[in-house]
Amino acid sequence: MEIITHLTPFHYIEIKNLYTKEEKKEMLIEMMYLGKNNKLRSPEETGSASNDGVFLKQNKGVFIDEVYSDRRFSDILRLNRRPLHILFGKTHNTPEPTTLTDSWIFNNIELNSDTTLLSYYEDGDYYEAHRDTAMVTIIDWNYLEPKNFTGGDLIFPYYDNHTIKVSLTSTYVFISNIAHYVSPIKIIDKGIKQSGRFSLACFGQPQ
Repeated sequence: MEIITHLTPFHYIEIKNLYTKEEKKEMLIEMMYLGKNNKLRSPEETGSASNDGVFLKQNKGVFIDEVYSDRRFSDILRLNRRPLHILFGKTHNTPEPTTLTDSWIFNNIELNSDTTLLSYYEDGDYYEAHRDTAMVTIIDWNYLEPKNFTGGDLIFPYYDNHTIKVSLTSTYVFISNIAHYVSPIKIIDKGIKQSGRFSLACFGQPQ
């Protein structure tokens, strides 16, 4: 695992190889299970930023914490809190975070709660510029290999469209109220089911 602190064009953290290949496989299996048989919900049901009542995203998703009454039954929830342990140790009743970064912003954040949103982007899906209603957003992606789509990158419009490319090996942490959007997805071979972009967004809150 490698932690990289980016200080320009804004402060954000990249964690490389946070999960093993086997852990990524375990999470993808659960994502694909939740993605079958209309289990995922519309933007109206999951909540979405809107403009004059028009939702800014087209995708499907579910807050995983609402699916399980006991988080231990979810491989996703068992694994995706790892950045909270590493960067924001007080979230899990430890005296200090495991790792201090080069960013004074992240070193001075204390989180006490979190929720995880699983989203799936199929052909033509997108999320226009918006801000998350949390303090910290932790995001990573999963998909079938070989990759069968283009787009789906995370773009920050007020920072010269700074772009974070979809990656299987990197997890990103940024301040939630920095505006960002997801570029439209284009599926290459539409005959392959569930071959779009899965994303996990963990939203950390101070309370």
